Amino acid sequence: MAPKVPKQHELKPLLLWPKINWRLELMLAIISFLSGIFVIYFPISPQENTLKRIRDAFGIIIIVSPVLLPIILWICKTIIVAIVRSCDYSYLYHHIEQQNLEIEDLKANLSDILQRNNYYQECEIILASYIDNNIYISIQSKLTLKVNNLLGVVDNRDGSLMGIFRITERRNNHYYAVATAGIEPVWKGYIVQNSQVTMFPNLKAIYLPQGENHERTRAVNR
Repeated sequence: MAPKVPKQHELKPLLLWPKINWRLELMLAIISFLSGIFVIYFPISPQENTLKRIRDAFGIIIIVSPVLLPIILWICKTIIVAIVRSCDYSYLYHHIEQQNLEIEDLKANLSDILQRNNYYQECEIILASYIDNNIYISIQSKLTLKVNNLLGVVDNRDGSLMGIFRITERRNNHYYAVATAGIEPVWKGYIVQNSQVTMFPNLKAIYLPQGENHERTRAVNR
């Protein structure tokens, strides 16, 4: 069972470009073609010219409708999606810009902790998993943590940030956290490929104070 991901600011649902189901359209086209041929060649008295013209027109409409109607609907839906995406562009741009600023702030926070503190709380990473399109880590920590606390995963070898995680659940002595930003692509790909990874000799998770707690930590170290 995947840990519950905390509710965060969510993007509007992204409208996808419409697609045509060619198999269905081919089947409908064949059925319509046969039906149209049947209507066109349906016997009518030669004297009924008006009825014959109506019959022929109706048969042609039946034949071409499976081809023209989906194309017309596809064009209309494509125009609607293009308009909606154009209207949402500024919203998406500002959302991504805000996320980038948050990532930079968290990186600065982590760097400040590593540089200013002679002792900082390290958490042992027990497991990393790929569940429901999210990266999760399971950690052990002597420090009492809370749901929504942030953790930075750092490489011991060069101090590079591997990702920011938010704690979603505490179970027994383990904490579960979901990746929120800044995941290192190679590490993420390795976890996704293996579904679960248990060996992390070079990685550690560090608690990232936020708000007043972080300011208090900085004040003490000054």
